[in-house]
Parts: sequence; C-alpha cells; structure tokens
Amino acid sequence: MIYLIYDTTTGQIKRTGASVDPLLQATEPGEDVLVEEADQRTEYVDLNTLTVDPKAPATFAVDKDTVLADGLDEVQLLGLDVGDEVTVVFEGKNIDYFIYGPGDDALTFNDDGPYTLHVRSLYKLEKEITVDAT
Repeated sequence: MIYLIYDTTTGQIKRTGASVDPLLQATEPGEDVLVEEADQRTEYVDLNTLTVDPKAPATFAVDKDTVLADGLDEVQLLGLDVGDEVTVVFEGKNIDYFIYGPGDDALTFNDDGPYTLHVRSLYKLEKEITVDAT
C-alpha cells in the first residue's frame, strides 16, 4: 500500500512510501499517516478534510531583477507568505537561508554575479528567480 506521513499542524507532506501495512510506519510527535499517494513537491494534506490537495501556483516575485552589487541596492521580495523558506544561492553554494516573516522584505548583494532565490512554500509550488548583481 502507498502511504504518506504529514505534519498535523501544517499539512506538509514529510515523506511517502510503500508498505504492506502503512499504519505500522514510525511517526514522530505531530505527524500522522494517510493511506494515499502524493507528491510532496506539488501537494499537501488539507487538515480539514484529510485529503491530498494540489498546491496553488507560486506568487513569489521581486520588484527588479538587476541590482548594484554594493550591499545597499535592495531587491524587494513580493508575494511571500509567513513561513515560506527562502534560500539564496551564489556560485553554486547556499549563502543564505531564512524562513520568511515580518521584516524580511528586502535583500542586498555584495558580489557581482547571478543570485538564485529559491522559495519553498507549504501551500504553493516552489519557484526560483534569478537576480543579477553588477
């Protein structure tokens, strides 16, 4: 049988698998099991109905995609929800990671080059945007 393990407070699908008896799968506090097939990248568990629903399209955007690499010129982050995970990648390395909350509305960059902003949301599809710092 196909199963998924989800977070009982957010509906985030933590992991999926197959087992003869999915109810015997080990869960941690705050997790539960559903006998259901799901893709954790594109779906979540609706906690009201305990059904697997598709994530909404991403709304993440920036106000500009080119900035000065001076540590002062800001890129405004738009369309994020509290709790979204933001990763900033430069030269193939994760250089910043934060969970979006009040006051996290702008980023600055110090070095020349492209920066990839990757956003992972609980209820929306993942999205990447590239900002070029010159």
